[in-house]
Amino acid sequence: MTQSVAKLIPRSYNAFFGGFPSLREAQLESVPIIARDKNLLLISPTGSGKTEAVIAPICEKALSNDGTTYCLYICPTKALVNDIERRIESPMEKLSLTVGVRHGDRKTMQGSRMPNVLITTPESLDVMLGSNRESDVSRLRDVKAVVVDEVHQFYQTHRGYQLLVLLERLKRRTESPLQRILLSATVAQPALMAQWFQGSDRGFEIVQVRGGRLLEVNLDLHTAEDGAAFKQGRNLVDLIKPIILDHNKVILFANSRNECDWLYWKLSMENEQLPTEIFLHYSTLDKEYRETVEREFQRAHSALCIATSTLELGIDIGDVDAIVMYGAPASVGSFVQRVGRGNRRSVTSYVYGICRDYHIDGAPLGAEQDLILFYALVSSMLESEMEGSPNTELYSVYVQQLFSLTHQYGNSVQPFVLSRVAELIDHPFVNLDEGIVRILRHLQSNGYYTQFQEDFIATDKWEKVRESLDIWGNIAPSRYVKVYDSDKETLVSDIPPHNARPGAVILCAGKPRIVTEIQGRLVKTAPLAVHNPKFLNYFTNPAPTPWEVMQKAQAVMASQPFPNLPVAIESRLRPVMERLRQKFKGFDFEHALPYERVAGRYCYYTFGGTWPNKVLGQYLNDHSYTIQADSWRIITREPIDSFANLPTDIQAIERIVLANFKSYAAQMQFSNHFYRLPEDLQKGELISLVNLPLVMQFFSDLKEKSCREVVQQIGEAEHPVSQRA
Repeated sequence: MTQSVAKLIPRSYNAFFGGFPSLREAQLESVPIIARDKNLLLISPTGSGKTEAVIAPICEKALSNDGTTYCLYICPTKALVNDIERRIESPMEKLSLTVGVRHGDRKTMQGSRMPNVLITTPESLDVMLGSNRESDVSRLRDVKAVVVDEVHQFYQTHRGYQLLVLLERLKRRTESPLQRILLSATVAQPALMAQWFQGSDRGFEIVQVRGGRLLEVNLDLHTAEDGAAFKQGRNLVDLIKPIILDHNKVILFANSRNECDWLYWKLSMENEQLPTEIFLHYSTLDKEYRETVEREFQRAHSALCIATSTLELGIDIGDVDAIVMYGAPASVGSFVQRVGRGNRRSVTSYVYGICRDYHIDGAPLGAEQDLILFYALVSSMLESEMEGSPNTELYSVYVQQLFSLTHQYGNSVQPFVLSRVAELIDHPFVNLDEGIVRILRHLQSNGYYTQFQEDFIATDKWEKVRESLDIWGNIAPSRYVKVYDSDKETLVSDIPPHNARPGAVILCAGKPRIVTEIQGRLVKTAPLAVHNPKFLNYFTNPAPTPWEVMQKAQAVMASQPFPNLPVAIESRLRPVMERLRQKFKGFDFEHALPYERVAGRYCYYTFGGTWPNKVLGQYLNDHSYTIQADSWRIITREPIDSFANLPTDIQAIERIVLANFKSYAAQMQFSNHFYRLPEDLQKGELISLVNLPLVMQFFSDLKEKSCREVVQQIGEAEHPVSQRA
């Protein structure tokens, strides 16, 4: 099989695969498809050779199209763009081919240089398509193939729909079909994703490669005698030290930047007990600092890197011996990506999950939530069950694309320019001619355009949007100031400006710092040895937990006997598990909803996921129940006899959501373009993201259930089966 693949790419084979005795499954399956000019969706685990599987045949074709930019390689982040460049530059040089980079921080192309492969982001592609410079026009004119890496990051999202429109705009320039190649380790609905990304080109061949590594998960509890002691980091080193001693190189994932800073701060204070280098990595740390961390962690023999989801994507940070998750991630996709960052050269993936009893500010959390999530995520991963995505209606992307096209066509635009492009995509959201004219007229009424005959002409208000660079993207706005470490004379991080005031003591870039001076957008700080710095407010919300994940958690907790999963629980966490099993083992969730009385309140275990539970909580609140809601519980001060009166028609549920429009919009963090839409289209976009059909089904199921109190039983509890892979 390897020899037959080598014959398909005779010139590029040795440059990419000459040092390996054989090809991996992803490469054996993918190279022939790409060589035959077919479109491909490749779903394969992290570290399985996906990048080489597609770039080798692309380079074979590029050799026959020298002097042109044959391929665009689209990445979701600038860091991944830089990493892909490092990985493919050397083998491409052996073929006398060149690679170029274009994103907001770097532009390696000079003058009329034509890189054979250009790596970029959707936003930078938008900039290039809007440019009238001959160098940009000529680079894009001969593109024949587009690779979209980490494609799950784009599916049914604003940036993804922007990319679809951009590819149709690109085809207007190339006047030829595009070979579309999609890469991911985590795809829930391959056929639907392939259809969504098809655009006006041919359908996709789908290749799915199963993970070959075994999984070994160890769950432990981080707790303390109270919240104040927890906030000071009590018992944290005792959890992390054994992992460091057993494994040379470890990534510790946390779910927020504040958690990363707090973990780095507390663990660095105990460096005598942790004989290893500790690194910190998240999106708003200074770019040079992050890149230094990536290089040094890759080279290190023994090290701990504390990171947010920034290291979930395919940045090459070398072989990692174990993955620690401080708290469970919200989705199966995120869990799979994190697991995939470790043990690329061994047969077993070692994963440590830490269940948190408190938030880092000392507020109670309860380890139960992390525990049920970890079990649900492990079970879903092993059964290849990924959460789906709702069918979104992202009208705000039309606003952004109208602004972008206005720039491209010399500060004016006609409606048909966008409608003729968008109609080539299989799933427009509006009657295009009528809808886009309506959006333009709304923008005109708000001062962005004037109209002359068929042309909508940009005004000074539109020009201010262009000056802000807002016209190129669909990302929520973020205003940051730069934090400067006066001791080290270097930039360390970007933070929202409201956190910075002279004399404020903040936890930033892994250290307590006092703000000493503010000069415009530069915040000068000095490290300060204190015990209680203020956590930063980034105005971001935790990722929502999908309904599918919580339904899996419900099934696992209720199952008899307990599923045989490769999970071991440390002794201090077992009482938590025993309490959960006493409540839910064998419970008839099909006909009843469990609840219990806790500290004078009533806790109903719905296992609904973030959005369905939020809508349910608001309905109950509107009917005089005082409630709290998270992804798996509703807590009230008053008992609920039944849910028989829940509305189950979609219009009534829509009214519940729209009555709390501002709350949902703030949690979803829309771009500025969303707020430039007509009000009804704003509502339609938000409603599509909440996924009302799912909420309606959730309500319908609850209506048929009786509420049944669960009582803690006394006696010997069952221990979950622990299978060591």
